[in-house]
Amino acid sequence: MASGDGFILRRLTAEDAETFSALRRLVAADNPVPLGLGMQEELARPLQGFRDQLGAPTNVVFGAFVGATLAATAALAPSGPFASSRHKLVLWGTFVAPDHRRQGLGRLVVAQAVDHARQAGVRRIHLTMYLPNLAAGALYESLGFTVWGTEPEAVCVDGIYHDAMQMGLLLQ
Repeated sequence: MASGDGFILRRLTAEDAETFSALRRLVAADNPVPLGLGMQEELARPLQGFRDQLGAPTNVVFGAFVGATLAATAALAPSGPFASSRHKLVLWGTFVAPDHRRQGLGRLVVAQAVDHARQAGVRRIHLTMYLPNLAAGALYESLGFTVWGTEPEAVCVDGIYHDAMQMGLLLQ
């Protein structure tokens, strides 16, 4: 656990499922495209699914709390179940509450995830970012991620198709 200028950074657990769900709903209400789900889809997700996700030993989810409020998250998961893909992780669940944007919390949680991967000996981190999402793209590029592909019409949110940008970071 780390703390700084009014925030606490720590790994989330299954007990944080309600808080994690609440953050996702705030983000979806503001703009559902970064989640890749419409608000109704997000509301339909059961809380137990978040408990399972946060409690899974293969997932690592970092959260930045401002007071008791979960303000930002970034997570890592294996890219597949086989030993042949253990050299890479997928960065997912990077969200910042609308009221806490432009405060460096997104950078903080993503940097923590990257440091965790590096310490674990991971070679690559991949991510999928739904477009448009200029702020996230700028953040990832500033941390060294590069674009390696685009998936046309990756999701259809509220009747509108959105492409997905594939990015990666070589750690070693």
